[in-house]
Amino acid sequence: MIYFFVIVYTIIMAYVYNRNYIWRKTKRLTTSKLSKIAFFMVMILPAVLVSGLRYGISVDYTKIYERGFAQITFSRSNTVGFEIGFYYLVKICGYVIDQPWFMFLVISLIIIVLFFISIEESSNYLMSVVLLFGVGLYFDSFNGIRQYLVVAIFMYAFRFIKSGNWKKYFIIMSLSAFLHTSALFTLPIYFLSKAKINKIYAIIVAVFFNVFSKKLYHIVVSIMMIIPRYNEYIVRNTLKNQISFSLSGMVMALMALVPCLLVERKMNENAEGRLLYNMVLLGVIIASCTSFLPLAERILYYTKSYIVFAVPYACCCLPKGRNSAIIKILIPMMFSGLTMAGMLLYNWYAVLPYVSIFSR
Repeated sequence: MIYFFVIVYTIIMAYVYNRNYIWRKTKRLTTSKLSKIAFFMVMILPAVLVSGLRYGISVDYTKIYERGFAQITFSRSNTVGFEIGFYYLVKICGYVIDQPWFMFLVISLIIIVLFFISIEESSNYLMSVVLLFGVGLYFDSFNGIRQYLVVAIFMYAFRFIKSGNWKKYFIIMSLSAFLHTSALFTLPIYFLSKAKINKIYAIIVAVFFNVFSKKLYHIVVSIMMIIPRYNEYIVRNTLKNQISFSLSGMVMALMALVPCLLVERKMNENAEGRLLYNMVLLGVIIASCTSFLPLAERILYYTKSYIVFAVPYACCCLPKGRNSAIIKILIPMMFSGLTMAGMLLYNWYAVLPYVSIFSR
């Protein structure tokens, strides 16, 4: 119920923000700018509080992050292996308030602020807000908080790809590797705006990976056995815990692909459209890799995050008319319905039932 309130409240406030505040873009700290910031914070406040004040939600909450917070704050050690940037972020949080809930609250604030600032670059702000919840990004950010810090930064860096500012893009994403090393995967993504992925080849590759996933898994195991750093996964028989076909990731990638295919020619007319179209196709390929490639689902986070840009962009390219209006309403509803069903029936994101620090 609390999630329903957060979603409805945020969408209503986003509608008002989109109509009255989003166009106020000035670097000067004027009264207009202050009112925009104030409304923005009121808009995201429930989402931040629900996320930041949760307790025990996500697989890593107690095993990794509570334990890691205690080690860093009280014993000054880092045996959990946090990246140096995240280590110091936790250390600063522990210095201010030596309770793990404060760390979760600060990180939730950073992630959600970046989410909502990032989608101001979207072709349809309100649709992107709906997709933040509908695609599951908000709920998934409860898990893997280190990587979702980087995902949020990656979404923010979309503006640098759009403007062709490669220096800022590479600097910000390279520095993000100090929060989570998977940020290095995002570096070559900058060039997707200049490339053109053939949809037929992409689909053939995805089908190939799915059909021959078992044989490809054995090849991966054979390679890992000869690499000492990764051999322990084979010895401890924990490799399968790192591999799980992401049906939700595949379905969402295919759903995002539909409107893109409808306006394929228009999407390939400029760098922004090509990037978003290529990211969706890349998402289909990576989703197919999750059945045999360790941690491929973590890489899927990055392609999944750009669905909130790609779908609104494709919908804006549709010719005006009744059919276009129906599609613009139907697609976000389909994403939302899928995520809701997954959460209720299959415990996606492990966020139900909701437990706060006040009711643990």
